[in-house]
Amino acid sequence: MNRAAMHARLLDWLGDPQGVRFSPQQLDAALRSALDEIAEAAPDSAEGTLVCAAGREQVISTAVGFERVRRVLAAAYPALDGQACDLRVPFRSFWRGGALVVRLGGSRIPQAGENLRVWALLGHCLEGLDGADRTSLPACREELLTLGAAGLAAQVRANALTESYGERTPAGEWLALGKQRLAEFREKLAGLRAGGGTLPRAGWRLDRWDDGNGWR
Repeated sequence: MNRAAMHARLLDWLGDPQGVRFSPQQLDAALRSALDEIAEAAPDSAEGTLVCAAGREQVISTAVGFERVRRVLAAAYPALDGQACDLRVPFRSFWRGGALVVRLGGSRIPQAGENLRVWALLGHCLEGLDGADRTSLPACREELLTLGAAGLAAQVRANALTESYGERTPAGEWLALGKQRLAEFREKLAGLRAGGGTLPRAGWRLDRWDDGNGWR
């Protein structure tokens, strides 16, 4: 499953195998939106070690392997090679200027060059889309992605026809197709959520003494 294959599959589903009605940019936008919705119900995940900057605040979303991070579930500091015991620490996470940051609690302040172990949930990627070199969705979710992206693309087509030609265009057929596909897509997503696929709450509540002197 990759961008080129998904474009071909979408055009076939939409009855436009030659790509006359739908541009690659429109298909890409539909795929991005569908991937985002799938990630809310059944996200990708990652576990890895990051090199710390000095201080309690650590930027997660710029680290290799965490570019698509959505939530941090747990953090362990300091992360030592061969360390067997659980050194998980309290933390809170927040977005700042488009970057996900965690602020670590506990009595110890990270020093530059030390290691931080992070467990996180990620958005999904599709090989060839926005420079991705792999696809995070399992093969069994290809039809789900196609369903959602087709519905979104059909709605975009309906809106474009209405803007260009007003009430005289038969945009209603595209709108009805989009609504039908999206209804099926979101019903399947609801099933994933019911099965425990929703994003859990990030971190846990900290008291003001978690870093020894309260949060500053």
